[in-house]
Amino acid sequence: MNAELKAAVDTLKASYGDIDREAATYSHLNPADIDAEFQKAKIDTAEFVVLAILASKFPVGKSTTKVVHDVVTPTSVIND
Repeated sequence: MNAELKAAVDTLKASYGDIDREAATYSHLNPADIDAEFQKAKIDTAEFVVLAILASKFPVGKSTTKVVHDVVTPTSVIND
């Protein structure tokens, strides 16, 4: 496990907060690394749970960039 991922896993394992929400802040981690470590993790361990959350947040091959198609029309901007 690389140092960055290990630090994230250790931090989330020690957290008393909402680890699902905290896991979302680790978008800089490589999804392939997360998946590889998740496949190796032993079931029923804190590490497995944390890696499962990270793997669900950042799946391999799926972009984490959100595309927003928002159109502002002049009538919605100008007050009459």
